[in-house]
This record gives sequence, C-alpha cells and structure tokens, in this order.
Amino acid sequence: MFNRNPLNKNNITAYKKIKEIIRNGKYDIIHCHTPVASFLTRLACRKVEYTKVIYTAHGFHFFKGAPLKNWLIYYPIEKWLSKYTDSLITINDEDYNCAITKGFKAKKFTR
Repeated sequence: MFNRNPLNKNNITAYKKIKEIIRNGKYDIIHCHTPVASFLTRLACRKVEYTKVIYTAHGFHFFKGAPLKNWLIYYPIEKWLSKYTDSLITINDEDYNCAITKGFKAKKFTR
C-alpha cells in the first residue's frame, strides 16, 4: 500500500485508502513505525478525535551530521506532524532530545 519513496504517486492512493479505513474502522489506537506510513497516517488522523496515534521513530532522517537537505525536508515535516501524534517513541537519546529541545508537540515522549 505505502511506497517508501515519499514522492511516489501511489502514496496518494494509499493516503485515501488509509483515511477511509480509519473513518470506517473507528479505531481507538493506531501505531505507526515507518516514516512514509506514519506521515500519511498522522495526516489522515489529524481531524479524527477518537483515534490516538502512536509513532515509533526508528531514527529520524535529520540527525547530527545528516545532510542539510534532510534537515530542510524531514525536520519541518516531523515537527509539524508531531502535533497530530499522541505518543512519540524514539529509539535513541539523540532523537528523543531533539524532539524535546526543538519543541515537538506530541502529547507524550518515550525512549
């Protein structure tokens, strides 16, 4: 359903399908793991009040020493979508500290 390439046009279809699945399923919790799937799912859930979204980030694409383009592309997207994230789980201290110090808006942070 999802394509790992964020620019792949199949992700538009995937977004529409996931939005329909969420609307029809009325899920209490959705747990995402991959960057593109979590992007599309959090986007689809942004106006759904009854669904809690958990995102486990298995390493942000923007990190100390990452290319500038990663910071210019992925950082603003992750920060924006953090406000539609009920719980952000990071797997390392660098990502956890980045999310906290850069003002990510997730309701809960865990590492």
